[in-house]
Amino acid sequence: MASAVTIGAKGPFLYFAEAEVATTTEAIMVPANSYLGANPTGDNALVLSFADAVGTDTVNTVTLTIATDKHKEVMEALASIMNSNPNKANAGVIVVADAEDTTGKELTTATGGAGTSYSPAVFGTKTAVYHKAFNGNVTGVAIA
Repeated sequence: MASAVTIGAKGPFLYFAEAEVATTTEAIMVPANSYLGANPTGDNALVLSFADAVGTDTVNTVTLTIATDKHKEVMEALASIMNSNPNKANAGVIVVADAEDTTGKELTTATGGAGTSYSPAVFGTKTAVYHKAFNGNVTGVAIA
Protein backbone atom coordinates (compact mmCIF):
# COMPACT_ATOMS: atom_id res chain seq x y z
CA MET A 1 0.00 0.00 0.00
CA ALA A 2 1.29 3.46 -0.89
CA SER A 3 1.77 5.81 2.03
CA ALA A 4 -1.09 8.27 2.29
CA VAL A 5 -0.42 11.97 1.89
CA THR A 6 -2.19 14.21 4.34
CA ILE A 7 -4.84 16.43 2.77
CA GLY A 8 -3.58 19.97 3.10
CA ALA A 9 0.00 18.73 2.90
CA LYS A 10 2.60 21.45 2.88
CA GLY A 11 5.00 21.98 0.01
CA PRO A 12 7.04 21.96 -1.87
CA PHE A 13 4.68 20.89 -4.63
CA LEU A 14 6.10 19.47 -7.85
CA TYR A 15 4.49 20.37 -11.18
CA PHE A 16 4.66 18.20 -14.31
CA ALA A 17 2.82 18.75 -17.63
CA GLU A 18 2.64 17.01 -20.99
CA ALA A 19 3.11 18.80 -24.33
CA GLU A 20 -0.56 19.75 -24.54
CA VAL A 21 -2.63 20.30 -21.43
CA ALA A 22 -6.24 20.18 -22.58
CA THR A 23 -7.86 17.34 -20.63
CA THR A 24 -7.39 15.40 -17.41
CA THR A 25 -4.16 13.55 -16.61
CA GLU A 26 -2.09 15.83 -18.83
CA ALA A 27 -0.73 17.81 -15.87
CA ILE A 28 -0.18 16.96 -12.23
CA MET A 29 0.99 18.74 -9.10
CA VAL A 30 2.04 16.53 -6.20
CA PRO A 31 3.56 17.22 -2.80
CA ALA A 32 7.24 16.29 -2.80
CA ASN A 33 6.67 14.14 0.27
CA SER A 34 4.48 11.82 -1.83
CA TYR A 35 7.51 10.72 -3.90
CA LEU A 36 7.88 6.92 -3.79
CA GLY A 37 10.79 6.34 -6.16
CA ALA A 38 12.11 6.18 -9.72
CA ASN A 39 12.36 3.28 -12.14
CA PRO A 40 14.36 3.31 -15.39
CA THR A 41 12.24 1.62 -18.08
CA GLY A 42 14.49 2.10 -21.09
CA ASP A 43 17.59 3.93 -22.27
CA ASN A 44 15.59 7.16 -22.54
CA ALA A 45 12.81 6.76 -19.97
CA LEU A 46 12.52 7.20 -16.21
CA VAL A 47 9.23 6.58 -14.40
CA LEU A 48 8.63 8.59 -11.22
CA SER A 49 6.04 7.28 -8.75
CA PHE A 50 4.00 9.34 -6.30
CA ALA A 51 1.42 8.32 -3.70
CA ASP A 52 -2.06 9.54 -4.52
CA ALA A 53 -2.78 12.91 -2.92
CA VAL A 54 -6.19 11.81 -1.62
CA GLY A 55 -4.79 8.83 0.25
CA THR A 56 -6.01 5.97 -1.94
CA ASP A 57 -3.85 3.02 -2.98
CA THR A 58 -3.46 4.58 -6.43
CA VAL A 59 0.07 5.41 -7.49
CA ASN A 60 0.49 8.37 -9.85
CA THR A 61 3.28 7.97 -12.38
CA VAL A 62 5.17 10.52 -14.43
CA THR A 63 7.46 9.28 -17.21
CA LEU A 64 10.31 11.57 -18.10
CA THR A 65 11.97 11.32 -21.51
CA ILE A 66 15.67 11.68 -20.78
CA ALA A 67 19.00 11.79 -22.59
CA THR A 68 20.35 8.30 -23.26
CA ASP A 69 21.57 6.55 -20.10
CA LYS A 70 21.31 9.66 -17.90
CA HIS A 71 19.08 7.99 -15.29
CA LYS A 72 21.45 8.57 -12.37
CA GLU A 73 22.01 12.21 -13.25
CA VAL A 74 18.27 12.85 -13.58
CA MET A 75 17.53 11.10 -10.26
CA GLU A 76 20.25 13.12 -8.52
CA ALA A 77 18.83 16.32 -10.01
CA LEU A 78 15.32 15.39 -8.86
CA ALA A 79 16.58 14.80 -5.31
CA SER A 80 18.28 18.20 -5.45
CA ILE A 81 15.08 19.86 -6.73
CA MET A 82 12.94 18.31 -3.97
CA ASN A 83 15.44 19.35 -1.28
CA SER A 84 16.35 22.79 -2.68
CA ASN A 85 14.40 24.90 -0.20
CA PRO A 86 15.47 24.71 3.44
CA ASN A 87 12.04 26.02 4.51
CA LYS A 88 10.06 23.33 2.69
CA ALA A 89 6.72 24.21 4.25
CA ASN A 90 6.76 27.50 2.33
CA ALA A 91 8.44 26.31 -0.86
CA GLY A 92 5.31 26.65 -2.99
CA VAL A 93 5.26 25.14 -6.49
CA ILE A 94 8.39 23.96 -8.26
CA VAL A 95 8.06 23.49 -12.02
CA VAL A 96 9.97 20.25 -12.54
CA ALA A 97 9.07 19.36 -16.12
CA ASP A 98 6.50 21.33 -18.12
CA ALA A 99 6.48 20.17 -21.74
CA GLU A 100 3.45 22.30 -22.70
CA ASP A 101 4.10 24.36 -25.82
CA THR A 102 1.49 26.80 -27.13
CA THR A 103 3.70 28.33 -29.83
CA GLY A 104 1.93 28.63 -33.16
CA LYS A 105 -1.57 27.61 -32.04
CA GLU A 106 -4.64 29.61 -33.00
CA LEU A 107 -7.99 29.96 -31.31
CA THR A 108 -10.25 28.18 -33.76
CA THR A 109 -13.43 26.19 -33.62
CA ALA A 110 -13.78 23.87 -36.57
CA THR A 111 -16.99 23.84 -38.59
CA GLY A 112 -19.53 21.93 -36.55
CA GLY A 113 -17.72 22.74 -33.30
CA ALA A 114 -15.22 19.88 -33.59
CA GLY A 115 -12.31 21.22 -31.60
CA THR A 116 -10.63 24.26 -30.16
CA SER A 117 -7.01 25.32 -29.95
CA TYR A 118 -5.37 28.37 -28.39
CA SER A 119 -4.20 31.58 -30.03
CA PRO A 120 -0.81 33.09 -29.16
CA ALA A 121 -2.30 36.43 -30.19
CA VAL A 122 -4.87 36.12 -27.40
CA PHE A 123 -3.06 34.02 -24.79
CA GLY A 124 0.62 34.57 -25.61
CA THR A 125 3.07 31.79 -26.34
CA LYS A 126 4.68 29.34 -23.99
CA THR A 127 7.50 26.93 -24.64
CA ALA A 128 8.49 23.87 -22.66
CA VAL A 129 10.27 24.44 -19.34
CA TYR A 130 12.46 21.88 -17.59
CA HIS A 131 14.12 22.56 -14.25
CA LYS A 132 17.67 23.85 -14.71
CA ALA A 133 19.02 21.14 -12.38
CA PHE A 134 18.40 18.61 -15.17
CA ASN A 135 21.07 20.29 -17.32
CA GLY A 136 19.16 19.52 -20.52
CA ASN A 137 18.84 15.80 -19.70
CA VAL A 138 15.02 15.87 -19.61
CA THR A 139 13.14 16.53 -22.86
CA GLY A 140 9.61 15.19 -22.40
CA VAL A 141 6.84 14.19 -19.99
CA ALA A 142 4.02 11.63 -20.00
CA ILE A 143 1.55 11.28 -17.14
CA ALA A 144 -0.41 8.11 -16.39
